[in-house]
Amino acid sequence: MWDTVSIRGAAATETDDAAQYEHAVIHEHLSEYSERLIAMLPEPLSVVYLVNSGSEANELAWRLAQAHTIGSDVIVLDCAYHGNTTR
Repeated sequence: MWDTVSIRGAAATETDDAAQYEHAVIHEHLSEYSERLIAMLPEPLSVVYLVNSGSEANELAWRLAQAHTIGSDVIVLDCAYHGNTTR
């Protein structure tokens, strides 16, 4: 039977494990890679967004384009896979 103390302990353990895992997947060379990439780009491009998947990259690109153009139209390729997101 679960009591409040057991539930709190289990939740703390799960939270600690998740936080440790999150830090484990961050590669130590990403910062250096990002700086080197920025150095090769033209002056207006000075930010690198690191994403987890093609779907996430496509959604971020779509949101940035919308913010920049204040538009909502988009062109897509028929029968092309662009990823699945909640949008």
